[in-house]
Formats: sequence, C-alpha cells, structure tokens
Amino acid sequence: MALMTPEQFEESLKELKPRVFMNGKQVDNILENKNTRTVVEANMLKLLLVSPDKDSLSGLASALVEHGDVDLSWVESGQSALEIASDTVIDLVITDERLGDMTGLEFAARLLSVNPMINCASVSRLSSENFHKVSEGLGLMAQFVQPDKEHAEELLQRLRYIKDLTT
Repeated sequence: MALMTPEQFEESLKELKPRVFMNGKQVDNILENKNTRTVVEANMLKLLLVSPDKDSLSGLASALVEHGDVDLSWVESGQSALEIASDTVIDLVITDERLGDMTGLEFAARLLSVNPMINCASVSRLSSENFHKVSEGLGLMAQFVQPDKEHAEELLQRLRYIKDLTT
C-alpha cells in the first residue's frame, strides 16, 4: 500500500476549496498565498503509524488518508518513532502490537518521557479488561484488535475533539 508522497499531499491541498477572503477578495488557490497555506498546514492532523509490517495497518492507513486534513507518516520501529516524536509536532501515534524493537505498550511508556502531550493508540489482541490493566497510566486513547475504516473515523472524531479543546 502506498502512502501519500509529498507531491500527492500537495495535490490533495489543491482540492480543498475553503471560502477564504483576504482584503475583501476571495482567495481562489489557498496554496498560492503563503498566509493561507500556513493556516491550512497548521490545521492538518499529523499522524504517525508505527509498524514493521505495512500490511497490518494498511486498511487503517487507507481510511485515514481519505481525509483531506490528515498528514500521515509511517516508520518501522519504535526507536525511529521516538526520535521523530522528540522534535516534531505529532497529534497522534498509532502503534502496531509488535514493533520489532519493542512492543506497542513499551513504546507508549517511552513516549511519555519523550513527549507526554502526544496522543497514542495501539493495536493489541488483549481483552479490553487486560489491556486496561497493563496500559493504565500510559495515556492511550484507543485499543484496536484489527483496525479498519470505522475505527479510523472514530479515532479522527476523538482526535479533532481533543484538538479543539486545546486550541
């Protein structure tokens, strides 16, 4: 499954047709004006998927990129994700159950020390009761057994609600 390239992301921004006015005139192409472009990019939801197996989260990834306000990146290891999270604005990290170098729950614990303000969700086959016990205090906003389009919609709705509360 291919994720958006920078060129595809640029094209998706061109498809946005918000009613934006500057100095009393409507801005036809929000990308031609650096101020409107900055606003659009600032309001994108920045998501990071972490999995050594792209196929395992491909359905979720496909559903997420259908939304014009999602900027999705993908890394294969927990350590790579932690390095990115240390100096990049990310709204949500979604981890697979096993990341190769650590588990998704171990990643969530380490993420707290890197940036406790990043939301995190994880794939886990544990029962919801056991997942709650082992993940308590890690700040996980969701557990998925097999994430799909419906989970993507619910997750984005929660994330937008949280983002609205903090801005």
